[in-house]
Amino acid sequence: IQGDRVIHRNAYGTFSPEKVVGIASSSKWISGGVIMALVDAGEISLDDRASQYLPYFTDKKAGITIRQMFSHTHGMTGNARDHLYNTSLTMDEAVRKIAQCELIADPGTALFYGGIGMQAAGRICEIETGKPWAEIFRETLGDPLEMDSTDYYGLGPTKNPNVAGAVRTCVDDYGKYLTMLLNHGVYKDKRVLSEQAVTTMLSNQSGNLPILRHAYDSLDVIDPALAKAPYGIGCWLEDFDPRTGQTTAISSGGGFGCMPFLDLKRNVAGVLLPYNRKWKLDAKGRRYNDAHRVYYEAKAIIDEILDADAKPQTPTRGNAP
Repeated sequence: IQGDRVIHRNAYGTFSPEKVVGIASSSKWISGGVIMALVDAGEISLDDRASQYLPYFTDKKAGITIRQMFSHTHGMTGNARDHLYNTSLTMDEAVRKIAQCELIADPGTALFYGGIGMQAAGRICEIETGKPWAEIFRETLGDPLEMDSTDYYGLGPTKNPNVAGAVRTCVDDYGKYLTMLLNHGVYKDKRVLSEQAVTTMLSNQSGNLPILRHAYDSLDVIDPALAKAPYGIGCWLEDFDPRTGQTTAISSGGGFGCMPFLDLKRNVAGVLLPYNRKWKLDAKGRRYNDAHRVYYEAKAIIDEILDADAKPQTPTRGNAP
């Protein structure tokens, strides 16, 4: 996507652009958009504390902010899969169990990648709005962006949708979301997010904290900077420059191979959307999804083509410019 125009769209194998699949952690970026829409509406603030809504978050956990919940700096860890992926629970029940998880670090002192903080933030949004998360998504992003094939039921119908990992969507729908971000919050001449909300989302929210767990750890063989990228609101800032505080490459890779991206340097956005569990081991014995390697190889080719097209063409002698 360049500006608001699709410049390349293709499908391979058994896929079509309309095919709906689960996107795992690429859900986080969409959920970040929901959070920022509620910030725009004045419903919540990124600096609201857990204890304002969740009295069972006590002691050090009481001070965890929504900003920390959505930037993996809340410090919580533990075996939470049974809470995040349990479709028989309500979100309230799941988050009460999450509140019992241990702290691996004091809130605000380290980045530990996971999904439990985002689930807690989702419950805060439910409490504040009086609506279930799925409905909040539909009102804030789904309907305004015409994302008719997108929902949070990738794990099945539930009152406990996994905020960080249960979205199912198609390439066209995710493209609509990225088009809105690329255009500073506007989609089809309608404002969906404020420009400030988009700027905040794409700004470093995790600081220079030590990284205890990173989603792109095994991608350091492609680019050592990837496993050091800080986090915005639901997305990784791949080329963050600490001297200027700026970034131009943003992504939010998911475990099934989905890789949505913004390239602000070239004014493009795009998404590779496979449904691929082709796990491999790197030289250090770490698992990685082969689709992510394919993405970075393809992105290098895309960049080369776009950069060549952007260069002014020198007219040959005898030809009109």
